[in-house]
Amino acid sequence: MRIHSLRQSISAFLEGRSLRKQIVSVTVILILALTATTGLSPHSAMATTSQPWQGIRDDLNYTSINAMVANGWTQCGQGSSQSYNVSGGSLTLQNGAAMCRTNIPTGVQNWTATARGQWAYNQHPSSSVQIVVQTTNHVYRLAAGESPGQGIVVYRDGVVIINSCATWSPYCGWYPYCVVDGRFCYYTDFGAWHVYSLNMAGGILTASFNDFVDYKYVVGSYTEPDPGTDLVMVSPSSGSDIGVVWSYATAAPFDPITTSVSCAPSSVAVDQATTCTATVVDTFANEAIPTGTVAFTVSGTCYAGGTYYTCPIPISSCTLGNPSATSGSCSVNYTSAPCPCYDWQTSPGTHTITATYNGDIAHPTSTGTFNLTLTPLDTTTMDVSCNPSTIVINQASSCTYTVTDTSPTPTAPTGGVNPGQLYACTLRGATTSSAICSATVIGKQDGSITIAPNYGGDLSHYKSDGGTSVTVGRRATSMVITCSPETVSANVTTTCTAIVTDTDVSAAITPTGSVHFSSNSTGTFNAPSCSLASTSNTGIARCSVAYTPTATGRHEIIGAYQSLDSSGIWEPGDNTHNGSNAATHVLVTSSDPPAIAGGGSGGGRILNT
Repeated sequence: MRIHSLRQSISAFLEGRSLRKQIVSVTVILILALTATTGLSPHSAMATTSQPWQGIRDDLNYTSINAMVANGWTQCGQGSSQSYNVSGGSLTLQNGAAMCRTNIPTGVQNWTATARGQWAYNQHPSSSVQIVVQTTNHVYRLAAGESPGQGIVVYRDGVVIINSCATWSPYCGWYPYCVVDGRFCYYTDFGAWHVYSLNMAGGILTASFNDFVDYKYVVGSYTEPDPGTDLVMVSPSSGSDIGVVWSYATAAPFDPITTSVSCAPSSVAVDQATTCTATVVDTFANEAIPTGTVAFTVSGTCYAGGTYYTCPIPISSCTLGNPSATSGSCSVNYTSAPCPCYDWQTSPGTHTITATYNGDIAHPTSTGTFNLTLTPLDTTTMDVSCNPSTIVINQASSCTYTVTDTSPTPTAPTGGVNPGQLYACTLRGATTSSAICSATVIGKQDGSITIAPNYGGDLSHYKSDGGTSVTVGRRATSMVITCSPETVSANVTTTCTAIVTDTDVSAAITPTGSVHFSSNSTGTFNAPSCSLASTSNTGIARCSVAYTPTATGRHEIIGAYQSLDSSGIWEPGDNTHNGSNAATHVLVTSSDPPAIAGGGSGGGRILNT
């Protein structure tokens, strides 16, 4: 009578599907795997523990379906084209075929059934991937791929009780078949492993979905009002028009457990670490030590589809250890912000830390939370002043940074400004609320130097920025021109030499460029200009031209210090110096012999220095 009832339960699900009349001849691999128990035999086994029933595991190492049936299985599928085959540890079910396992003792109210599979072919099946579990009074079916846009769904007696699309979920709309235009599959799960789990613990049914062996995502839970939760049957099955290959199946009781979380310290600054410990306790009368892993998350904000929503942000995972007779525990470290940081990069207040125990063969999943208090750091401001604020090339300016704690109960900031960068210094001269340090800025070229220091923060202070600028000008020069001889007859050549000197503060720089010559009288230069050459004295350069007067009188010789800019235009000075001008005189006589020595205009004079 029981087998007949089970067949009716399976049939009710399969007949409710929209069966396809033309079956695509493919091999679809869906390996259903239930959580393994260490030490169990390849076929069904009963383990002797403190539990009244430890569970069953079957690795399906049969040579025929008859041998499988002889070991406790029943063919319970429906459909005219269903197909069964078992070989080499794999059970192949096609087109509505199902196998039921019912040799489960009464009284197992807390249980787990888990299926692991791999979908490989048939781009256009109309049926879903599913597992079926029956209890004393109800039948549950966990299905994925029911229809486009629908998530992972759990049915209770044919009515949806859990749907991953009810709340935000990475599997909302997960549909492994995704028919597009009836010909191609936009998204397929070929070769992707999936794990489906139904767990009943304390009257709460939890559905979980696993992409990998060590990762579990809880789809949702349902509080069962009916106390009749005793496990009766678990069934690997195939869809109406796909093939399923099973490698092993298990069913096991779950002990009720509690998961608690505590963090120490319970209140920390936003950039300080706290250690959060999860403790998993078995509360069953005949306890079993929980094993497995615990995943820690913190409540955060995510963004998708134009909407912000609250979501779990992973922190870390740990493996249970420190076993006692009834519990296990493990810890992770949590730091809320990658500080030193700015105040806008942190979220002081209450951070909800959640620990999710992933369960083992004897225990269901369980979660616990802890509200961690995070206090803000002190805010700071930075004032920057440079003296002098206007300098010339090669001149230094001293920039002073003052970092001030602006909180109601200030303390002196510590640490560095611009650590590892230009214009860096370490804070000193602390007062009750501020500290200072200085950096030297040297002008390298004319223009403006932007000073934008960054205070790097410390364990109790946020970062802050400041800024100013220093104007840099070109260096001043002077020029002297002398002609030798100073007195000549008409049409007799004299040599005129220009000396350009860097006259500004700090270390001198030797001028470069040219000196352009002109005369206020009649005469010719062998070249209109000469190129400056350095001398043995840094900061002094010189060059010479020959001048031949053709008229008698007092000739004024004028020189202008210039150079070509990047556009090929003559500009005063060079790229580090301002220009300068100078003049001298040459006395030109008309008679022969030459004029009396000393009768000229004398030495050169400086103009516009």
